[in-house]
Amino acid sequence: MEAVSASEEKWLANLSHAIRRRNVLFVLPYEGIMTALAGMQATFPIAGNTKSQQAQKGRKTPICTPVRDRRKHKKVIQPREAGSGGGRGRGKLQARQMEAVSASEEKWLANLSHAIWRRNALFVLPYEGIMTALAGMQATCASQRKEIDTLRNQRGELSRKLQSGAHTSASNSKYVTDLESKARDLEAQQRKWVGDARVIIDAQKEKKTLQDQVKAMLDEMQGLRADNTRLADIEKQHSALLEEAAAMRADLTQLRLDYDKNLADKKTMADENIHLMESALVSKKVQADRMNEILDLEKCVKDLREKLKSVNTGQDMASNDSFVDNPAAASSYASNQQEQTRAFSQPPAKLARKLEHCHQRDVSSIRFSSSGAVFATGSSDKVVRLWDTKTLSEKAQLRSAVSSIIRVDFSPTDDVIVAATSDGSAVVWSTQTHRHLFSLCGHNSKITGLAFDDDRTLLTCSNDRTIRRWDLHRSGACTKTTMCWSTCTDLASGGCSLICSAHYDGGLRFWDTRTVTSVEELKGAHPQAVASVTFSSCGNKVLSVSKDGVAKYWDIRNYSALFKLDFKDFETMHSLHKATLSPDDNFLAVGLSAYDAPNAIQIYDTRARPKLRSTLKGGHSSQISQVAWSGEGNLLVSADLDGSVCAWTS
Repeated sequence: MEAVSASEEKWLANLSHAIRRRNVLFVLPYEGIMTALAGMQATFPIAGNTKSQQAQKGRKTPICTPVRDRRKHKKVIQPREAGSGGGRGRGKLQARQMEAVSASEEKWLANLSHAIWRRNALFVLPYEGIMTALAGMQATCASQRKEIDTLRNQRGELSRKLQSGAHTSASNSKYVTDLESKARDLEAQQRKWVGDARVIIDAQKEKKTLQDQVKAMLDEMQGLRADNTRLADIEKQHSALLEEAAAMRADLTQLRLDYDKNLADKKTMADENIHLMESALVSKKVQADRMNEILDLEKCVKDLREKLKSVNTGQDMASNDSFVDNPAAASSYASNQQEQTRAFSQPPAKLARKLEHCHQRDVSSIRFSSSGAVFATGSSDKVVRLWDTKTLSEKAQLRSAVSSIIRVDFSPTDDVIVAATSDGSAVVWSTQTHRHLFSLCGHNSKITGLAFDDDRTLLTCSNDRTIRRWDLHRSGACTKTTMCWSTCTDLASGGCSLICSAHYDGGLRFWDTRTVTSVEELKGAHPQAVASVTFSSCGNKVLSVSKDGVAKYWDIRNYSALFKLDFKDFETMHSLHKATLSPDDNFLAVGLSAYDAPNAIQIYDTRARPKLRSTLKGGHSSQISQVAWSGEGNLLVSADLDGSVCAWTS
């Protein structure tokens, strides 16, 4: 800023010196011209109307005839010959000639003086030298006015002499010649003054140009000052940015240190996690062994009690008949099952057998094995029971669960069976030894659905809005967790790495099990929450049932609804109810409750237009919760809220 101020002061000093120099060269030399102009203005004032005076005097012919100079375009006075008029007439004509010359010169000088004074008022007056010159010119004009008064007096005397005839024509001619010479001198002086006035005008123009240049330079200087101000602001911002960058570098250094520390902590925690996982797996194995020992002891105690009872009563009772109401009906049902060799073509139409209160509480899930030889029932009494499909006799009880069982499912190879519980864990048993293998822990709320993708991969969904993928060959390690926008209520596997999830918002979502990512979403598939979802045996159709009593059959090749069933005549439906399809996908079974047909199972023909094929009644005394179809298609199993299970055949 100090350097900029010094340069500006130097520039202004140079400019002032140039202006003073130009004033000395162009303005001050014209003081005499301005003084002379003022004197001429005082000497030749604007007189009255000379033509009217000539008319009053009655004179018609002037002494001198005005002609036009071709070079300057000015009127000049040429004298006439000496002997052209009388003496008295010549004196009067000379007086009128002088008045005409004075009037024209006064008018021209007045116009010139007016123009010069107007330009002086605009450009010259700001300078003291010009004003001083004007004062001198005014003083000169005063002295010349006195001379003019003297000349006027002399002219009056001459006029009187001419009128009296005192002067001769020769003296008049000489006087006229003197006047003409004075007029020529005045014209020369006038031309000189005109040239000087033009020089003054050029100087004024150059002055105006210089003023414009000064104004432009001042504007430029003002712009430079604004640029300098902006540059100062930019420098301040730059300094602030540098300080901020330094602070950010310090923060980055600290973050790097924290990152390195977090990496070290992460590595330590990963090692601790691996150690804890190994310890957990060991503890799970120990817990499973202890549970299996307890189950073995309970079985031994039960066998001992049965033997003791048979010794006391003399009767040998089989342990597997504790839940059989009618042994004769069981043997008859087994023989009928062995005789049925024809292919499945008709849906079940009659009740084959009812297992009264085989569970202490409501049955929440029914699932057939892949071979169809065994089916499992899970209940809120924390027990999973395995049943022989042919004899409907109990094969085993799985009691390792510590909370209510929501869903059960077999692996594709029937090696293990998994039960989802309400505490967020899934319990895995061996179907060969019926021993507890391990538990899958990771969900924060109850598990609402199970689906096997293959013999190794299991997927579960929960009320915590997550879908988890488990590796059963790694003792149930969780390999992937995916968040959902809505609570997942059920899962179903369609093979080919595709599963379908039902949600509380009424939507259906399809997932790729390899990455657990959504591949398609059917928003608003149902107006209310979807209770269950089931894949067809061919894998390209899906059956969904909502809590408002509406079932829809979907074609997933174009994700469109094939038909819709509205069970508006039925008033209730269990929240975990799961409808089922026959193995050939030709029939649909669903358990409902109504006023005129309480606790009935309706079977619909899904071919062409869906229509009601049959209604199964009389098996259940409470609301039906689950329905499942065997792999052969000749057996339909249903369960209710009283813990009873019914078997239906054709």
